[in-house]
This record gives sequence, structure tokens and C-alpha cells, in this order.
Amino acid sequence: TMHGSTAWLISKVRAQVPIMAFTSDKQTYSRMAFLWGVCPRMIPFAQKLVDMLEYVDNSLLEGGVFHPGQQVVVVCGFPVGALRNPNMALLHTIGE
Repeated sequence: TMHGSTAWLISKVRAQVPIMAFTSDKQTYSRMAFLWGVCPRMIPFAQKLVDMLEYVDNSLLEGGVFHPGQQVVVVCGFPVGALRNPNMALLHTIGE
């Protein structure tokens, strides 16, 4: 996320699962820390979906909470790297 708007909308639902929000912007990272249930993470900016998923996987595995083979839902704008509203939800298996 570049602005944190999607993380804000998802946090309003008060989901019973962790909401991991990834950004490359320090100001957005700081803002998301105040959202209910959102755990912000800093990752490098990605221009391609494959790169973004690699950054997300690495970040999730670093924390020790997630493990290879677990599934997560990735919500993002496509094409990756373009500043646009989210238009894709992808069921992603960590580590694949």
C-alpha cells in the first residue's frame, strides 16, 4: 500500500485474522501502526507481482509467526507498481 487506505478499510471490519499491511513508505508505515488489527511491515517497492510476493514472503517468514505452506490473501492493485486502487485478491501460498 502507498497510502494505507485499503488497510484502513479492512481494519474497520474488525477481522479475527491478522491484517498484514506492506508498504515502502515510512510515513504510511507510521500511520498504519494506529489502525485496529493492522501490523505494518516495510518492504522495498516492487514493479512486478513476482517481486512483490517474494518481498511479502520474506517479511512473513522473518517474523516466525507464518510458515511455508500457509495460505494468505493478498489484496493489491494490478499491475503492481502502478498507483491504483486495489483490483485484485490473490490466494497465495507462502514460500511458493
